[in-house]
Amino acid sequence: MKYIILTISVFLISNFSFAEELQETKAYRLNKTLYDLERTRDKTAGHIAVKNSKFVVVDSGDSSTYVVRFITLYNMGPTKSTVTLDEEYIMPKKLGNVDISKSVSPSVGGPVSGPLIVPFKFRLDDDSITGEAVLGYYAGYSLEPKIPWTDVRVPISPFIAGGLSQVSVSENGETDNKTGFTWAAGILVQNWANVNIGIVYGEDHTGDKDWEHEGEGWFSFMIGWEL
Repeated sequence: MKYIILTISVFLISNFSFAEELQETKAYRLNKTLYDLERTRDKTAGHIAVKNSKFVVVDSGDSSTYVVRFITLYNMGPTKSTVTLDEEYIMPKKLGNVDISKSVSPSVGGPVSGPLIVPFKFRLDDDSITGEAVLGYYAGYSLEPKIPWTDVRVPISPFIAGGLSQVSVSENGETDNKTGFTWAAGILVQNWANVNIGIVYGEDHTGDKDWEHEGEGWFSFMIGWEL
């Protein structure tokens, strides 16, 4: 359990660190309000993008600016965004001497899916730990809830999964490997270099009612590669 907590803690810290250069086609969320943005179409300046608005980088080729397009505008406070969703804007790569990457966070949202790997299972029926890996597929939906009384948003994804498991079945004093079906559900915390880590609950079914773990629940943490 201590290993699981340590792994997830390291992941959460790493999740908010990323390369200085923003990546094209990736979505980001503003951590501060930006003023005086320039619209590419007619070079008019003075446009405002309010904190928590989301954007994608259209072009990062210029050494000092990005071309961005906003995909979500956040207008809950007294200051309102004057940027629009159907235009492109010039965003400086530095605010003063500070990289703009320090003022944004990677943003996720929408459906997610990918292969599923569970490195171990903590079985609830007898408190044992087994090492059968699940090879399956997960599907879920990513959200970005804000931690109360902070400006920190945690990207999480509730998910369901299903797939095949190789399980060890003891019978007449001998151990045999059988293929079973596993279903699972849980929550992912994502996205660290396209790797998602989370907590998962599941059950294994082999069709053998005499197997001691047939249909019994287990917990684990999981690793999933986003597609």
